[in-house]
Amino acid sequence: MDKKYTSIEEQVNYGLNSIDPNEEVTIKTRDLLEIFQVFGELNRFFHQPTHYERLSDVTEFLGNRNQGAYHLIHKMYYELLSKYIPKHIDDKFREGDSPFDNPDFPYYYRNNSDEEIADGTENIKSKSDFIEFLKNFRTNTNDQGNTNLEDFLEALEAYTKDVNGYYKNMNFQRTPEEASWRVFAQLLNGASIYE
Repeated sequence: MDKKYTSIEEQVNYGLNSIDPNEEVTIKTRDLLEIFQVFGELNRFFHQPTHYERLSDVTEFLGNRNQGAYHLIHKMYYELLSKYIPKHIDDKFREGDSPFDNPDFPYYYRNNSDEEIADGTENIKSKSDFIEFLKNFRTNTNDQGNTNLEDFLEALEAYTKDVNGYYKNMNFQRTPEEASWRVFAQLLNGASIYE
């Protein structure tokens, strides 16, 4: 059976009708203004198509976990907004069958095969490919989150336990239980940014 793919709106709104529309939370004014400013910058960039005529324009704007729009989005999601989610709602997010977890994939996960997913590991098919990946990995991870060995190894252990979620989210047709040079590279990539 073919998988159904959804719009971004369907992903965002999934399960929200289970929330009492009259329930409220109190938020600090400074936090609210920071969120407002981040959305303002996202809106300012994306409302004008000439700002993102090339892929490099979007890549520069998004940046990474340490700078740029993705840095701000990551901070809003994991540090700022998460502290305002009421406990009874947060508990639902952590359930295995969360009412907010749309069982259908968003449209941007639609891929014909694992090989077509450009996660930086798609060309790793042999030991020599993996060695070449490692050469680049050492130089390209300097701006990533887990740069000391202890943090990296801790993240590698945690990411290895959770990598099935990555495979599910990417709609891979295989599982990480089938060890390969590409899986090793995906584990290293994930561990470099995993929290």
